[in-house]
Amino acid sequence: MDLLAKKRMLFVLTGGMFFITFQQVQAGSGSGSYGFSQIEYFSAGAKEKNPGSLFTADQLWSEIKYSADGSAAIYRPPEVVINFLEQPNTENAKHYIQWNTARLEKIAQAQKVLQQTVEIK
Repeated sequence: MDLLAKKRMLFVLTGGMFFITFQQVQAGSGSGSYGFSQIEYFSAGAKEKNPGSLFTADQLWSEIKYSADGSAAIYRPPEVVINFLEQPNTENAKHYIQWNTARLEKIAQAQKVLQQTVEIK
């Protein structure tokens, strides 16, 4: 699967088709803000104007989450995660490991408190 197909699949899986269509309706279906002059959902004929710049890091790692009441929110991973994914080097890996270790230690502490609470009952 080529890079363009992977980007399209990721975007579709995160609910991006609704937002592209909505944005094009709002903009009057003119220039095509995602590098397309026309969106062809089920055809291999669509061409990128600027290969490699279809998504920014923000768009690539942000996800749309829907709550039970139907409202939508955009979840963006912590900056340390995005930095490591965008620029995988030893420095960013160290920062990610420090962040994740601290996070997991807090979860382990919370689990201990829960276990003690269950044992008291």
